[in-house]
Amino acid sequence: MTALVRGRPAAPPMFDHEREPAYHLAQKLLTFASRQRWPSEFGAYLRTNGLKAANRVVSDVAEGIGKRGRNSILTARGELAELCAAFDTAGFAGWRPMAAELVCALDALLHRYDEARADGAPYTPPRQLTCGVAFEQSRPVPRGTSRDSRRRPARRTAHPRLRRNGDAEEG
Repeated sequence: MTALVRGRPAAPPMFDHEREPAYHLAQKLLTFASRQRWPSEFGAYLRTNGLKAANRVVSDVAEGIGKRGRNSILTARGELAELCAAFDTAGFAGWRPMAAELVCALDALLHRYDEARADGAPYTPPRQLTCGVAFEQSRPVPRGTSRDSRRRPARRTAHPRLRRNGDAEEG
């Protein structure tokens, strides 16, 4: 049986990556790549490499959003650079605005992850977000403090042999 909400069937739950604009932009680039007519002068290598890079951009963005981690998002940026190189080599037109918007969305996502890490609060994905608004939605810095002062202090080692000053305690 399907659950009813106010007499209507309830919508299936949304995953975090389905709410992020970066994921939808990556899907647009994948659709663009799959609909292009790739030149045959490079053989199947350029087409295969371009489509694989487009698929990896989408999957890395979804993985990074699902894990809430920087590494997958940074990997997605690298795969996007590979995809852009394939588009350039093939001589396609019209992909640059989409790629630039995706880079902006990925940078905004990395910025929000960094803000959440600095605050110690868990990251929650937005309900709706555009690329230009991402930096405005971060928490304001309280007056009299800087962003660096809110970061956690570096860990110090407890072992006497690993101390920086070299003054090991005898014990």
